[in-house]
Amino acid sequence: MAVWSEISCSRIILEQRADAEFFKPEYKTLERLLTKIQHSDRLGELVNYVKKGIFDISPLRYKMSGIPLIRTSQIKNPIGFDNNLTYISEEDHRIEFSKTELLSGDIVLTKIGAGIGDVAILSKKFKRYNFSQNVAGLSINKQKIDSHYLLCYLISSSGKGQILRYMMPSGQGKLELRDIKKIIIPRVGSIEIELAGILKKSEKILQHSIILSNQAQKLLEQELGLDKPRFKILFGYETSYSEIINGHRIDSQCYNPDCVNYEKYLKRNFDCKSLRTLLKSMVKGKQMTTHLKGLFPYVSIKDIDGLELLSDSFCTLLNGIQIAKKEDLLLAITGATIGKIGIVNRYERLAFSGDLLKLEVCDDINPYYLLTVMQNPIGQRQCSRWITGSTNGHLSPIDVGKIIIPRLQKKKEEEIAYKIVESLKAKKESKDLLEKAKQKVEELIEQAAEKT
Repeated sequence: MAVWSEISCSRIILEQRADAEFFKPEYKTLERLLTKIQHSDRLGELVNYVKKGIFDISPLRYKMSGIPLIRTSQIKNPIGFDNNLTYISEEDHRIEFSKTELLSGDIVLTKIGAGIGDVAILSKKFKRYNFSQNVAGLSINKQKIDSHYLLCYLISSSGKGQILRYMMPSGQGKLELRDIKKIIIPRVGSIEIELAGILKKSEKILQHSIILSNQAQKLLEQELGLDKPRFKILFGYETSYSEIINGHRIDSQCYNPDCVNYEKYLKRNFDCKSLRTLLKSMVKGKQMTTHLKGLFPYVSIKDIDGLELLSDSFCTLLNGIQIAKKEDLLLAITGATIGKIGIVNRYERLAFSGDLLKLEVCDDINPYYLLTVMQNPIGQRQCSRWITGSTNGHLSPIDVGKIIIPRLQKKKEEEIAYKIVESLKAKKESKDLLEKAKQKVEELIEQAAEKT
């Protein structure tokens, strides 16, 4: 059945928009609901400024430390992305830092591209931040609103709906800074403090999750003697004819010391097993048509979230579909993020795409310990060694099976695995609190609208 909206000419002039997308009925319904609320502000009234970030920073200017530079790829979770940061030098005189500086407690928002509308709050880990050109930086006036409440609203379905409404539909989608300032923020009095508190608790628990994960990696490296620099930097290298025969490869990448040194060191000093001997099976997934709703969750590379898989799409069970069960590992074997790996932790059964390889673990090894090894440079460098293809890389199951896994005393492996299990529990608790806060925002908006 056809659906349409009638809009006055004055409204089109006011909004400077004439596209049908902006005036879709669901957006108009949301607008009417928000305008019924007794007290609300426009986002522009609650910030010191809304700006776009630094223009066209070359990766060659990235540093290992300095001022964190927030890019769109890092704004995936509203809180807790401090482990995946890029840095720029304060001594880089080509950048006018003061014009695009943010502080802890400020908010960043993706304004262009596939993740448009994603938002995140800057933690207290750093006092100062900067951000890239595809990111909008919101310098929050903390005298007028609590940043965590504002974040809570922006990630709710109501806040997200407003953000998507203002997106310019052409090309890859874009948010103009002037439109970001127009977003309506409902004010709910003292309950804002309660909602902000829930988000702060969620943030604290997530930081604990990150700490546990880092502890697991540190413990692994200490046990293997890899917690201190061990390998020399070589600018040239050679290999033996027997290694070429055994590796079935003659390209230099396969014998790069950055990769090979890990294998040689581990074989020389520890009991090691090839990955194929620790698995019941290795199976590639299948590309499926996905849906927003359904009964069977489906994941691809983009759904590897840290240590685990988090699905936001569904598929239909068809012949040939591949299924992963709880505690199976899924490894990215195609594309730019080969080696990325996560464990099936929140689902009993999960369908997965053709760019993922299922690793069904034997009873001889704890899957969470194996996950730790594979996420460590030990596993990641070995994955890099066996990549084939010059344009779109690929990692074959046969080569995955060659990866060397160091074995420790069972008690020590279980200790490492336990930290990962607890880290994932804390992460889930954090996410549940986040969802609770978002749901409460929706309920408050509806209640406030009904009272007027």
